[in-house]
Amino acid sequence: MLFLNGHDVEAAVDREILVQRMENAMRLAETDQVVMPPRTYVEYGDNSLALMPCFGNGSFSIKLVTIFPGNHGGPDPVVNGLVLLNDIKTGAPRAILNGQIVTAIRTGAVGAVGVTHLACPRPHALGLVGAGVQGFEQILSAATTRQLTDVYVYDRDTLKIPAFLEHLANCLPKVNLHQASTVEELLGACRTSVLSTTSRQPVLPDTPELLRGKCIIGTGSYLPDMQEIPQTAYELSGRMFIDTAHARHESGDVIRPRTEGWLVKDTIQTMGDFLLSREDETGMYEKTTIFKSVGMALFDLIAADYICERACAKGLGTTLNL
Repeated sequence: MLFLNGHDVEAAVDREILVQRMENAMRLAETDQVVMPPRTYVEYGDNSLALMPCFGNGSFSIKLVTIFPGNHGGPDPVVNGLVLLNDIKTGAPRAILNGQIVTAIRTGAVGAVGVTHLACPRPHALGLVGAGVQGFEQILSAATTRQLTDVYVYDRDTLKIPAFLEHLANCLPKVNLHQASTVEELLGACRTSVLSTTSRQPVLPDTPELLRGKCIIGTGSYLPDMQEIPQTAYELSGRMFIDTAHARHESGDVIRPRTEGWLVKDTIQTMGDFLLSREDETGMYEKTTIFKSVGMALFDLIAADYICERACAKGLGTTLNL
């Protein structure tokens, strides 16, 4: 059995290819070719344990992920865990992967699918709210699908941003990087904004002038009482894209717009359904568009399969004898 730590996972992955794999996973989720029960949440105070199983064609996986919001700003990550990959025929374990890094990289790739189909194709600036590990991966993946001229980063903890930008500069040396002093400054400068927080209140201002014609990629809120996107954004868009049908009852960013009447059921569409319908994207870039990701076990299965394939080809990882 192969063990891949965080460094192995990062060394194995090609983010551009992973974006394509996540797009294919969204299409696959609309078929009956996988068995993917809803994730199971166990809540303990403010902390959560999520169990995410999925059976595919050649493999099955389960991710055990811990979410401890109190770790924000400290040495320990907010999101942690493991991905266990098994052979579909024998049930034998094939690999154990660092779940924190797999989650961050595959979620960045999922967000980039939204950028690919909803954000302006011309070179433009991208904004990030939430300067954490997940936000970092969102920027790197978005840069594989759109030409970014500038990146603006905002976080309530302003002390985090300089080191974040320094790290980002090493990866994207041709992109102009900025620390936004306010979210308003970020929105004023950027056509596309990625939200990567655990906030229970909208992190963007409820201001039509700042939200009109913008592409908003929400990746942070994963519980019913969490919400990153404000009411006006929904009303301006009149439509919302989600990465999985599970998002309808998992995230406050999808639940509240429906219960409050900001959006109706028929205006919320899975990205997989959108991709399979081959709907014309022309003209969407001038409208306010919203893509909300909560993740699904199929993403972990597809990502783990791909990463293990690449790791074996590159001689990465450690072989464990059970």
